[in-house]
Amino acid sequence: MIKVPGNIAFEVLADRVTILDTSSGEYFTLNGVATRTWALIHEGRTIGTVVETLASEFDAPEELVRADVDALVDRLVGRGLLEDA
Repeated sequence: MIKVPGNIAFEVLADRVTILDTSSGEYFTLNGVATRTWALIHEGRTIGTVVETLASEFDAPEELVRADVDALVDRLVGRGLLEDA
C-alpha cells in the first residue's frame, strides 16, 4: 500500500494540490488527474482501486490509467512524497 509520509504536508484546492516536504522545505504542485490520484491515495485506497476509480470517472481504459498512475506514483515515491507502507 502506498501512503503519504509523516514529513509531507499538503493542501487540496479545487483541481490542484500543493505539497510541502517539511524535511527539505521543497514545494510541489499537482493538478488535474494527478490531484485526484493523490486524494484517492491519501484516502488509503490501493493502487488497484485508484486505477478502477479513475478509469470509471474519466471513462478511460484501465490499462492506460494503470500506466499513468504507476508512472506518477514512481515519480512521487522517488521524490519522497509517497512511500510504501
